[in-house]
Amino acid sequence: MRYRHMSALVMAVTVLAALNLASSLALAEPLQWIDGAGANGHYYQRVSRPLSWADAKAAAEAMEWPPGSGVFGHLVTITSADEQAFIEAFILAPPIEARLPVWIGGWQDKDDPNFEEPDGGWQGIEVPYPPYDEGWVYAHWWPGQPNNWPIAAEDRVEMYQTSSDGRYGFWNDQWGVFSREYIVEWGPEDAGEISVFVDIKPGSCPNPFNPKSRGMLPVAILGTEDFDVLTVDPDTILLVREGVAGSVAPQRVGFEDVGTPVEGETCECHDLDGDGWLDLILKFRTQEIVANLSGDSLPDDDIVSLTVIGSIETGELFAGSDCVRLVPANRIPDKLPRGCGNGVALPLLTVGAFCTFAPRRTRNRRR
Repeated sequence: MRYRHMSALVMAVTVLAALNLASSLALAEPLQWIDGAGANGHYYQRVSRPLSWADAKAAAEAMEWPPGSGVFGHLVTITSADEQAFIEAFILAPPIEARLPVWIGGWQDKDDPNFEEPDGGWQGIEVPYPPYDEGWVYAHWWPGQPNNWPIAAEDRVEMYQTSSDGRYGFWNDQWGVFSREYIVEWGPEDAGEISVFVDIKPGSCPNPFNPKSRGMLPVAILGTEDFDVLTVDPDTILLVREGVAGSVAPQRVGFEDVGTPVEGETCECHDLDGDGWLDLILKFRTQEIVANLSGDSLPDDDIVSLTVIGSIETGELFAGSDCVRLVPANRIPDKLPRGCGNGVALPLLTVGAFCTFAPRRTRNRRR
């Protein structure tokens, strides 16, 4: 009988050790989301060291990726069902009944005008890249949550990793003092990115965009003395729009000298095409852009900024923007002035201007 009791004890200890080992497993390095619906080019990592919500937030904001890039993370802010599905599939630990949840970047602001218990005032944390405050556009609460119970201080968000009752991946409001694993996210539009010149519809000024078109939208990443487009990793390239969670990958990639950055006033245009530096030519399906980047609406005559993001061979992130004007097909002229400017210094404010924002900073790069 004593032997049986000892065997049971050994078995229990073994099971607990296995659970602790599984709980400690995490990605060796951050994983970039570049495939599937909604892919945004961001990096994600689950950290297995349990911390309080506040300490986890501070730790995430001190984590740099890639090393030496100046890009720092934050607690993950989940803004779509696609992002939620990606995290469940690739970032969370495998579901085990006894596994504790992980912290994510959601919290309840008691100073918010819409605050009320238990479901008012929830928001995502501010992030160190545009749009900086992603708001509270998506939630994945477990049924009956948030409930602010049994502790009337449940003002932080955790994500279940347990297989119990099908809770895996769902959210729960929790008191932030408890220790949890946590998920870190790094955005490609962080302060450490390389800014590049981008030209939508090279040789065209303005850049008309017909949302009903079934064709392709050409976009060029312009090579310069400081930026060699041959260093770009094509598999990481995505077209995104500020404030919209979706993204679009290019259908075709090629190289040709088609554009020249312009130095001048806001949206100043020129009639120059190639400048002797090789450019990276991308083709995006118009209907994928409309489906994934339209947001609430795409009104006629609206000016929309689109951003190309990605990384180069060293893992450094880059981003560059250009603008289009939304017009119906019957209002697009047969001929357009050539050479839209793509190196402006200020945001676009004037209707009729369709050129690129200037890089926020430059780096010298040898070709």
